[in-house]
Amino acid sequence: EQNQPGSVRTARSIAEAGGFDEQAWGWALYEPIFEKAAYYSLPVFPLNLSRDDARLIANSVADEWRLALTDEQLAVIDHYAPDLRLPEQQQADLQSVLSQAHCGDISSERAAQVARAQIARDLLMAKAIIDAIKQHPRHQIVTIMGNQHALKTRGVPYWLLQMTDDIEMNVVGMLPVNTAGGDSVEGSTPPQFDLRYFAEPVDRPDYCAEDSS
Repeated sequence: EQNQPGSVRTARSIAEAGGFDEQAWGWALYEPIFEKAAYYSLPVFPLNLSRDDARLIANSVADEWRLALTDEQLAVIDHYAPDLRLPEQQQADLQSVLSQAHCGDISSERAAQVARAQIARDLLMAKAIIDAIKQHPRHQIVTIMGNQHALKTRGVPYWLLQMTDDIEMNVVGMLPVNTAGGDSVEGSTPPQFDLRYFAEPVDRPDYCAEDSS
């Protein structure tokens, strides 16, 4: 069904309604998706926690992170992961990834704090997907998220399977071509993704490289 003539539902209005962070995610990359949603009048659901809420969860002492969440969000977390931790192996893997992302310059205690925000995001994104499926039971739900969130072993798909066994999903990981030889994400057992899509690597600065200037 195409958007009706004169409709005010534009790509940008959909993005703004969902709180899309253009500066953080790059409007040029996501604009075609919002344009398609506007043209075909597709429902769009925001999934992730805000950066401010995630930062508060990561930086809180003890249980202060609970102040960043609504009663409904806390009910989900209390049911599935009241301490915002994964099983031991998955937790160790997540903290290792987060430590590498911080150039190995954080303690295990700090990595566990940062991991709380990641786990909260994954849990609440899974719940949002479940809610979308309930609202649109006859439609396929497509979600777009970072590869770390999409990991079947500890990301959103993992929590989806904790919430329901009545779901079919196909997880596609978009990976840079220079990881095709055996990257820990795409070459692991059990597989982290059902399918892998290889794209040209994004040119990003190496923040962990020593400053030689």
